Amino acid sequence: MQKWKKIPLLFTLGVLIPFAGFSQESPRIEINPGDINILLTDSIQFSVSYYDTNGVEFDTTANWTLHPQNKGILDESGWFYPSSPGECLLTAELDTLSDQIMITILSPGEDPPDDGNEYLFVSPVDTLLAVGDQIQFEAFYGDTLVPEDSVITWTLLGMPLGSLSVDGLLQVESPGFALIEALYGDRSGASFVIAADSSLDTTGINHIQITRDSPNPNGYTVMRELEEGEYWVISGLPHPMNILNGSSVYFPVGCLSEDIRIHVALPGFFQVGADTVEYSHNHVVAGVQFKVMTDDTTVVEPYYFNTPLIAGMIYKRGLLDHLGLIPEDLGLYFGVTEGDSLTFDATGITHTIVDEYNNRIYSAVAHFSQLVVAGNVTTTLAVDEESVAGPETFTLYQNYPNPFNPSTSINYSLIKASNVNLTIFDIAGRELATFSQGYQAAGQYQIVWNGKNSQGNLVSTGVYFCRLKTPTQTQTVKMVLLR
Repeated sequence: MQKWKKIPLLFTLGVLIPFAGFSQESPRIEINPGDINILLTDSIQFSVSYYDTNGVEFDTTANWTLHPQNKGILDESGWFYPSSPGECLLTAELDTLSDQIMITILSPGEDPPDDGNEYLFVSPVDTLLAVGDQIQFEAFYGDTLVPEDSVITWTLLGMPLGSLSVDGLLQVESPGFALIEALYGDRSGASFVIAADSSLDTTGINHIQITRDSPNPNGYTVMRELEEGEYWVISGLPHPMNILNGSSVYFPVGCLSEDIRIHVALPGFFQVGADTVEYSHNHVVAGVQFKVMTDDTTVVEPYYFNTPLIAGMIYKRGLLDHLGLIPEDLGLYFGVTEGDSLTFDATGITHTIVDEYNNRIYSAVAHFSQLVVAGNVTTTLAVDEESVAGPETFTLYQNYPNPFNPSTSINYSLIKASNVNLTIFDIAGRELATFSQGYQAAGQYQIVWNGKNSQGNLVSTGVYFCRLKTPTQTQTVKMVLLR
């Protein structure tokens, strides 16, 4: 099992930040001006300087983020308009380089507030653990640790990873993901946790290459090289893809059977302007398209994983306010587009939790294609009010769980009524079990395979295939049975 390393941390403004020092010869960026005080009634434009390996300064642009976001409005050109007194952390990112400054917002004629934050900061943040680990969480307000004798209510939200004590000690007992929430008076905050299965065999780990569009001869730029068992946080993307910065993906050990390349792009229905991105559909508040290739050119869409990934998408709270939505309205969906139509399909997306403190939503995701975050979608498959009828086709989804023992659920959807036949066969092509569904109307369907053949005998550990067939189309997914 991959060993989780402890990273030295720098504490600034109640935020735990990985420490990364610069040598004299290393390139760096710097925010101008540095740490500042600003009146609530004022505004300011920040800029970024780039210093090369010789220390020569160049003007440049960067991607901006503000934490907490409710302290003001920050546009893509660096203009900051404060909205409430307190302190906030401004971050600039350019590829792998970053810089941070502290902004103190003052009311006219008043002293600074005592801590400047209405939320708690729970540390450590975005933690990757292994089953069997234990970790102590702490809560801060401003730059002050909540006193040990204070009453803090700790809650584990999401998957049941293990036991969380009354003083914030988490004992990890099973794999999955969750939020660790702290409540202290009228303040609250949360930290995201992923627990990995430490019993899995790490020999033969598969690799993932992350790319995006580029004008170079290959047509893409390599953003990151990963392997199974790693957690990837999207950062450093320029406009228009900077709306993805802060999103994340975790690739569990065993999720792949081969090396892949994932090309990251915006969904095709997004409207990109000179400095804006419009989502086109009122339901949608965020989205990304993950194009998976098993060689350099062939896109496999959708691409199913042996076990679900953990995907986190970031959204803008201001957009929710504009649309009259609240975080509890949000869900993560596969966005299926055909012409001007957009449908929201949640089949294969499970255990969704919303981190409203950091404006992120997490789900277990069975395959990669087009992911969208949308609000007020009340059905598993819902058509936007502006869309037209969907294509005449069907979809066979990845079975869940996978690998499985002793049984697994197989879901499929029909957008057109048809005769349906579903068959289970082994790697040699021998038919093991057949489910003749007959003529079915359009809709969502599910069968459960109990791991037995047509004679009622249990089949052995191995790779199996499920084939869904209509008179005009066929789709197949791979399943893994572990006895």
